[in-house]
Amino acid sequence: MRLPNVNDYLTVTQSAELKGVSRNAIYNAIKHKQLASSTLLGKTVIHRKDLMAWQVRPGRPPGALSKQHKARISAALKENWAKRKKSSQRKK
Repeated sequence: MRLPNVNDYLTVTQSAELKGVSRNAIYNAIKHKQLASSTLLGKTVIHRKDLMAWQVRPGRPPGALSKQHKARISAALKENWAKRKKSSQRKK
């Protein structure tokens, strides 16, 4: 039986840097069983071949909103500002 080589395993941080994603993305992939992991000396580690086989799913970048969503937020903010302006005028 061949013993595993420690250099074949990467920490979550190393895996995230190698794939160009956040640590949370790695943890989410592990949680949703998209990426296999092990525990070695109390640390979560990922085998290099498993990491290379894992495909990062492209998604909407954080903070990117659709035009409709932006319009709804803008309308809600304008309404809120108008209410504040009316209430501040009453106090004077």
